Amino acid sequence: MKIPLGIVGSPLEMVLQHTTALTQFPLVGPLLTPPVNVTTVAKVAVRAATVPVFPPGIIDVHGIQRYSQNKSK
Repeated sequence: MKIPLGIVGSPLEMVLQHTTALTQFPLVGPLLTPPVNVTTVAKVAVRAATVPVFPPGIIDVHGIQRYSQNKSK
């Protein structure tokens, strides 16, 4: 039986995006990192490559979610 990842991933993303404080724990933290839609990652990657004022450096999951909500001008 095949289950589309969106059926599991979308609700899981909504629940785990509010657990930023819990991700600081060394052993449990990485397990509570929310999944991110591949389209969201792609949009932020294109924005980082094309917008000159985009801050350089590594972007974590929460940064990807934050930058995907900001509308580019």
